[in-house]
Amino acid sequence: MTRTTVPNELVAVNAIQGTLIADNAVTAVHIATNAVSSTLIADNAITTTHIAQNNVTNVSLASNAIGVIHIPDGLIDTTQLADDAVDSDELAAGAVDLAHMSVNSIDSDQYVDGSIDSVHLAADVVTGAKIADDAIDSEHYVDGSIDAAHLAAAQTNITSVGTLSSLAVGAITSTAASTITTADNSDTLSLISTDADVNVGPNLRMYRNSGSPADSDFIGKLSFTGRNDNSQDVTYAELGVKILDASDGSEDGRFELYTVLAGTEGISRIRANSTELVINEDSKDLDFRVESDGNANMLFVDGGTNRVGINDSSPSYTLDVDGDINFTGTLREDGSEFSGGISTGKAIAMAMVFG
Repeated sequence: MTRTTVPNELVAVNAIQGTLIADNAVTAVHIATNAVSSTLIADNAITTTHIAQNNVTNVSLASNAIGVIHIPDGLIDTTQLADDAVDSDELAAGAVDLAHMSVNSIDSDQYVDGSIDSVHLAADVVTGAKIADDAIDSEHYVDGSIDAAHLAAAQTNITSVGTLSSLAVGAITSTAASTITTADNSDTLSLISTDADVNVGPNLRMYRNSGSPADSDFIGKLSFTGRNDNSQDVTYAELGVKILDASDGSEDGRFELYTVLAGTEGISRIRANSTELVINEDSKDLDFRVESDGNANMLFVDGGTNRVGINDSSPSYTLDVDGDINFTGTLREDGSEFSGGISTGKAIAMAMVFG
């Protein structure tokens, strides 16, 4: 069959319609480069069924040839875009919002440092679930950028912050129990006053702010707790304070030192109250000893034998003195003035006094 070419000028405009051309009769080899322009194609005349896969590349599209009105929602996904094919120059402001991004579709590889700031983030859009552990350190926030308004109630319980040697926080007020833990022998807590006047400082105040204070209320306790060799916690010593009389104008208090003794905690060693200073209130077998400059047993109370020695650590009598005695006044025997002489009463008295 002889092939005849019909020049364009012999074909009237719109003389050949789609009904006169069999499906797939005209292919790319029948169309000269740039022979078909947008003026020859009616709106929506070419759909995806007319374009083979990967037939249209970016070199086939003039700049801005395809706008958002030509792309239905969901038509372009990640399989249609080469790596780095779309950058910020191709996106109008606000063109990409959360509705166009799947969960976890953007990670740190997709944005450059500093490209996302507060104007790109809606309020509360970034939560703890979106931040990996240790993802934010001091390099990622400016001084003063995080205050109480940025911390949820649950976040005020900060369990680990490292060393805050340069953190200025002003006054600290807490309404819950707090714990400070160290892993070495450094000072766990230091109270430092730099005031240069003559008044007291630093100060530690323990305040029992009761709405109904009453006699016998305990108002504070300082406990020293450690472990025993069975990995049990033991309170080895305590200092406790108690209200004895809460009456306005006649208040009395009690201060007491306790220790553990033979496995029993809370044994009173020293008690100071409104009428007396008591040593060994719990009547344990404990000696009381006072040293002088040159005598380790200047005064000795034997807790086991109920005897007192002066310059004697093993008294044999209720009062046993090792040394000279000088007294002014009356020496009495059974309530009567002792007049001298050798008698049973005197011998007993002399033995008790002089040893």
